[in-house]
Amino acid sequence: MVGAGRLVTCLAAAGLAGCKLTEDVPAPVTDPVVIVHAILNTASPRQRVLVERSRIGGRTPGISGATVRLTHLNPGGCPSPSVVLGEVITTTAFEGDSTGTYETTGLCPLLPGDEVELRVETPTGELVTGTTTIPGAAGISLMVAGQTYAVSGAAIPMDRTRDTLRAALEAPLARAIEVEIGVPYLGFRQKLSIQSDSMHLTLPGNLFNPFDEEQVFDAGTFSQVTVSAIDRNYYDFARSGSDPFTGQGFLNHLTGGVGVFGSVHPVTFMVRVSGPQREPWEGRYRMTGVLAGSDVDFTLDVYRDPGSGPFGDAHFFWALVEGTFVEGPVEISAYGGVEGRALQMTIWGSPRVPGDPSSALSFQFGGELVTDGSPFDVDVLWSDLGDIRTATLTAVRVSGP
Repeated sequence: MVGAGRLVTCLAAAGLAGCKLTEDVPAPVTDPVVIVHAILNTASPRQRVLVERSRIGGRTPGISGATVRLTHLNPGGCPSPSVVLGEVITTTAFEGDSTGTYETTGLCPLLPGDEVELRVETPTGELVTGTTTIPGAAGISLMVAGQTYAVSGAAIPMDRTRDTLRAALEAPLARAIEVEIGVPYLGFRQKLSIQSDSMHLTLPGNLFNPFDEEQVFDAGTFSQVTVSAIDRNYYDFARSGSDPFTGQGFLNHLTGGVGVFGSVHPVTFMVRVSGPQREPWEGRYRMTGVLAGSDVDFTLDVYRDPGSGPFGDAHFFWALVEGTFVEGPVEISAYGGVEGRALQMTIWGSPRVPGDPSSALSFQFGGELVTDGSPFDVDVLWSDLGDIRTATLTAVRVSGP
């Protein structure tokens, strides 16, 4: 640890038993060290390495001009077992600092059992090395409501009030299992990341994350659940740290620096999260018409959920969007609110620049809800390259409580 902090001091000598929680003890100041973070992903053609230098106080700057190399140590039929990663140059770095990000798409496919070496040489002569053994899985599965899903495909239905999700893997080459849950809404909003060396995890639908003070599964969302086989290096990094209770400390598998060089083998499932609908304005609505030059015909399955919206405000909701939207067939989540009978909602399209969620079109919906099955108008507002456009769709409620 670089810098100084408030430490817990336990005194057991000279008959003094107990802990002092208020004494300021300066932590030793160490020389700056190279920090490397890299997790190889078998499902991605792009591999990234982050290279930084520790600093006493303030943010940790990236190191520019490093030589970062990945090498297959048992290449098999790999034609280019060793690749040098290119530095990612960006103008968004803080105060002109480098991000320290290096990436490549030239690494051969990562197969279970492959051993890969990382070698980082900085412009000032530091050398950081590490190796990882790529994990594999004989089977990765997700069980919901008693049904097992072995491959990702159509969205898996789950009622958050009564169903349980169980993730499991058979992975002789893995050290542990990781489950990451989030909502792919304007990029990806992570709700939970958890690891276990038991090779399975069981999570109730009403699980609450006490650290973020929100529930993990929101009714009305398509939640992305990624189940991964992970290697020893990544598992040790995830489970360790400066823990004052266990005294385990940080488990470092790098030579010449600190951080992590590990690998994961992930499978991603989409879960369609629902729940009871009790409010008079909840239910399924069908919307049709022409929007952004495209014929659209989709449904909104609207849920007010206690954890949706700031402080669980009863007027906020999530909605499952299914059908044909501007860019074709969709299964996405929308977010909005109802005040009296007035509807306000946002649906984001797909990013027009790959990897840049901010490049997606934003569609703002507004209207006066009619819940008796009669058609009603919904106005839509969006911006296309700076031009404000409008449209009107026809909506009808097809089911509800």
